[in-house]
Amino acid sequence: MPPSCALAGPPRSASLGTTLVPRSSESRRVGPDSLLAMRESDSNRLVELEVFVAVGRLGSFAAAATTLGISASYASKLVTRLERRLQARLLHRTTRAVTPTAIGERFLDECSHALELLAQAEQAVIAKQSVPHGRLRVSVPTGLGHEWLSSAIAQFVLAHPQVQLEAAYLDRYVDLVAEGFDVAVRVGVLRDSSLIARRLASARMSLVASPAFVAARPPIEQLDALRELPCLVYTADRDMTWTLECEGEQRSVALRGPMVANSGRALVDAAASGLGVAFVPDFHCARRLAAGELVRVLPHWQGELPIHAIYPSARLVPLKVRAFIDHLAAALRDPPWLALADT
Repeated sequence: MPPSCALAGPPRSASLGTTLVPRSSESRRVGPDSLLAMRESDSNRLVELEVFVAVGRLGSFAAAATTLGISASYASKLVTRLERRLQARLLHRTTRAVTPTAIGERFLDECSHALELLAQAEQAVIAKQSVPHGRLRVSVPTGLGHEWLSSAIAQFVLAHPQVQLEAAYLDRYVDLVAEGFDVAVRVGVLRDSSLIARRLASARMSLVASPAFVAARPPIEQLDALRELPCLVYTADRDMTWTLECEGEQRSVALRGPMVANSGRALVDAAASGLGVAFVPDFHCARRLAAGELVRVLPHWQGELPIHAIYPSARLVPLKVRAFIDHLAAALRDPPWLALADT
């Protein structure tokens, strides 16, 4: 930029020539076009400095141009523009060599140092992204988390010692952004939102009751029999209706029952005690089925419950988040509760 076009008033940095914008009301009234011009100007100044340093170190516009992948004439133009902006001659030019002036030598050292610091800062960011690190806050459903995910979470921390993991075992939907969570594991059909979801696994929903409960009643052979049985209902099913599937047929059944709870494990405990029939995911009842404390009722009628990991944004996902979700997906590729539930 020639001197006649330079902005009057604001002082300039002695080393990098950046304009220091005063905190005045006028300086804050900058239009979109002016802001764009300022950004482009800042970018051009950085290129000027890079070219100047290359010319000063290599002693040749041609050599610098080759190194930077630009033409020698463009390199010369950028350095000339830098000198005009600073109103100082930075380089002696002869037919044989290009050498820094006294003030150019000092400016060259300062610019070289500044560019080196910038390169180090960029490399530090890149290096940080190559290894999962930092604080990671995750929300996990209580039952699924305690029974089946806590060991996998511990293995993740062991494999990534630079991650400080904070796990919250909660039976409620957290607000990831407002509450500062990086990832949440959610069971069930997802609500519409701006969150990004990755499916980790599916859980089979089964009707279960205690052997004593089943033995004390006539054989339960039809789905409609549930209408006359005491059923143990999850809080989300407040309409007292279960929807089940069998060989492609889907049916809903109206229920009655002595207990409603917001905990799947509590419903399983109640069913094992003989209180009634529960419709729960296998990860809640697998161990009791394997131990003979529960039996399946109408085993061909089932449901499916998806399990997802959700996170706030698909753009620039931190490596620690990607690594954690990948780890959970691998741990649940063959859901561990299936082997127990089918014994």
